[in-house]
Amino acid sequence: ESMQRYKAVSEHGRGSGLSTGYPSLDALLGGGFRKVFGLIAGRPGQGKTALAVNMAFHQAREGHGVGIISLEMGRDELWNRLVAMRALINTVKLDNGRLNGDDWDAIVKANSDLCKCNLIIDDSPGGQPVGEIRRLCRRLKKRGAEIIYIDQLSKIRGQGKGLYEMNTYAVNEISPLAKELEIPII
Repeated sequence: ESMQRYKAVSEHGRGSGLSTGYPSLDALLGGGFRKVFGLIAGRPGQGKTALAVNMAFHQAREGHGVGIISLEMGRDELWNRLVAMRALINTVKLDNGRLNGDDWDAIVKANSDLCKCNLIIDDSPGGQPVGEIRRLCRRLKKRGAEIIYIDQLSKIRGQGKGLYEMNTYAVNEISPLAKELEIPII
């Protein structure tokens, strides 16, 4: 198995992981996401969700099954982000309805493109216990997910008194799942 991996890397010039859509990040990751549990960390409002949605769309567009567990944002809001990103329009235009003819053409094409992707969005409400998140991940894997994004860690209910303890518990409970399911969980 290792010799096959080495040969594939040599022939294709990159590792066997799922591409993020960002070549420099893929290079740092050794070819993209592998069967690991990874965290995208940053201060509020710094674009963590936008980055994850961009990577998810890239992977889905490449033909991979992508699962998104959105504990903070509803399915419609997340879909609006995807459509706006694909249509190259501001999400505010989708919310306020101030769309021109070119916007409509772009939105129709974006929706058509997105509907062809194997993108599975679960918008369960925040405050779910860790066991429920693990169950959702298993269900997404059965539905064809080759990678799962969970947004947002702090919305998972874990054991502990403070946010640090609850997040640590959630990470410790979810991280082995990537190995068990043999897919990246971000």
